[in-house]
Amino acid sequence: MSPRRTCRGGWNPHAALAEAPGGLLGQLVGLPAPPGHAVFVPKYKVCGEGGPWRRPGARLCRVIIEYGPRGVAGALAKAGLPQAHDPAYAAPIPYVSCDSLSVICPPEALMDALSRGVNDVVAVAGLLADQGVPLESLGLTGSNALGAAVPGLSDVDLIVYSDSDGSEAVDVARIFSSLTPAGPPRSDFGGVRVYPPAGVGWRRARVAGVTASWVGVPRRGISAHCKPLSSYPPRDPPRPQARVSLRVSVRPGQPEALLYPPCVDAGAGLTLVSLEYNLALVLYTGGVFKISGIASESGGTVYLGLREEPGYLKRL
Repeated sequence: MSPRRTCRGGWNPHAALAEAPGGLLGQLVGLPAPPGHAVFVPKYKVCGEGGPWRRPGARLCRVIIEYGPRGVAGALAKAGLPQAHDPAYAAPIPYVSCDSLSVICPPEALMDALSRGVNDVVAVAGLLADQGVPLESLGLTGSNALGAAVPGLSDVDLIVYSDSDGSEAVDVARIFSSLTPAGPPRSDFGGVRVYPPAGVGWRRARVAGVTASWVGVPRRGISAHCKPLSSYPPRDPPRPQARVSLRVSVRPGQPEALLYPPCVDAGAGLTLVSLEYNLALVLYTGGVFKISGIASESGGTVYLGLREEPGYLKRL
């Protein structure tokens, strides 16, 4: 099995895999949480029958069918994970206690897979290393990190850790964009609508016969990346009742756009935050957009990709 630790180790929890009580396995999301807790999105559960994913002594069924706000809502319902209403967000949040978690750290999971010679992981990490991306900037998640990958079915899911300049994420986006996209442009990402349709090849592509994907995360955590969500309670959280439609101008080339959650200056003192990562390259490219989302109480931040209102982004 991959190396494990609890989430109290002072490391970056963004996109790490974790096992929670009740046989749930899922992703930690590095959003601000109460002390001793983490935001947890279930991906698999231990089951007697079902999917092809297996671990020693256990079979896994997938509970998340798609990503985005619609997919997260469906996974939470299917997993039966309790949610606590958090007044700081004015919404139900899937928190789990850190004391109850066993966590697979992505950098250590990558080194473990490479040392065991997992062919798909070796191929993808090797291509990136050959293009100048240091292994120290990468982590492994998904079924390969769980030791439950199915040949021909499982993606190689990577984490790309970047400093505030986002250089590693920019490099990986460039490399993936030169490969064969693993999917057509889409106008709907789990409920978030995008016009014109946005391509996914910059973050999900075919590498040496394998489908690989990645998410960029801030190496030093969200506190160094996105001011509205830099602490708990959040400085400028969404308010679900504050639905807005606005015209915004996003300056191109903001490195924060390629780190989760994409968090960019949208002009006139406004910050735009997307909890749907597939919008990252659109925001990095910049331009003038019409957006619909949920505003913060101050009005200084607008959020896309919330379950309460996924929203849309339309390039003008």
